[in-house]
Amino acid sequence: MIRRTLITLSVATLAGCSSWFQNGAGQSAESPASVDANRAVVATPTPEELAAYAGHAKFPADQQARSDLQVASILSPDKTTIKLYNFTNDPLRNIDVWVNGSYVQHVDGISPQSSVLIHTDELFNGLGKSFSGQAEPVSKVQIATDHGLYTLWGPASD
Repeated sequence: MIRRTLITLSVATLAGCSSWFQNGAGQSAESPASVDANRAVVATPTPEELAAYAGHAKFPADQQARSDLQVASILSPDKTTIKLYNFTNDPLRNIDVWVNGSYVQHVDGISPQSSVLIHTDELFNGLGKSFSGQAEPVSKVQIATDHGLYTLWGPASD
């Protein structure tokens, strides 16, 4: 009797291990839809939140801008978006994107060999004005990181 119980218990344990390995070493056996439903969603900032951030952000005018970072800025033909391309092998983290030294948007990061899209209607200055409502063109794109201030290549037009 004990032998039969031990065999049953062993088979049940192995069956559990087999599903553990089939699901990717401990990954959830739930369907992808249910996994996505359990993920935290980061809300896109509202225009008011973006303007509030810009009201507190300070352009690092006391820093000498460097141009040795391999990141380019490309302006869309309709001038409503700026795409930032990170050509480096390192991620860029916790950056403020500055346009013309006055308009800013915070970006959590840009992966290596990747890009991020900035909408000009999401760029605000310290007075809460949106860049898209201004007549001035994009003449300079810079990023401020924990490592300094960098002037990006461009802006080039797409």
